[in-house]
Amino acid sequence: MKATKQLQLNIKERGLPPKKGDRSRTSSGKIAHIPRPKLTCKTPAHINIKVRKDIPNLRRKSIFKMLKIGVKKARMKGLKVIHFALVSNHLHLIIEADGNKELAQGMRSLLISFAMNINNSLNRRGSLFVDRYNMEVIKVPRRMKYLLSYVFKNNSKHQKRKFVTDPYSSVITFNEQEVLFGKKVPSPFDPETKKKLKRFLGSFLSPPESWLATTGWKIT
Repeated sequence: MKATKQLQLNIKERGLPPKKGDRSRTSSGKIAHIPRPKLTCKTPAHINIKVRKDIPNLRRKSIFKMLKIGVKKARMKGLKVIHFALVSNHLHLIIEADGNKELAQGMRSLLISFAMNINNSLNRRGSLFVDRYNMEVIKVPRRMKYLLSYVFKNNSKHQKRKFVTDPYSSVITFNEQEVLFGKKVPSPFDPETKKKLKRFLGSFLSPPESWLATTGWKIT
């Protein structure tokens, strides 16, 4: 029994992607309506949520501005978005909050705002999202490092393209790219465009405060 527990712990600490088919999903593949894992100010979380097939590509300036509105409303409820990636049909967030109350209220505010604005722009009604948002509380440094890289590279992965600065993510605000990736991320933008993008992102993103998101990920 002790050996089994040790093996499970080692697997979690490797920072590998989660296996599919866990208890958080029903037999139909939907995210189960079970209590969210406990969140504290010391444990950031990775959240992702997918939109329905009839929704156009999310990687547009108009959608970007709608995300900004939703994130700012979430911050008023105690939910801080520290990093994100907007992909064609889904959204990745890395967040911090003092607890599950702030998580629930903040995500509700963000997603309602985001959905209403997109629906209004498309003159449509009904649910925007395929399912509930999926969430993983980050507890160890290696997992934190893996998820930072995963979120920043997500669009490149889906497009099967070389990884460069993604304007629809927060990678340009990440000041330690060489530590995370082993090199500085190539950028197609001129210095003035970089400054504008950084200012825009800084107007709604929150700086990380937890040890894992600021320092802990670097010890792996």
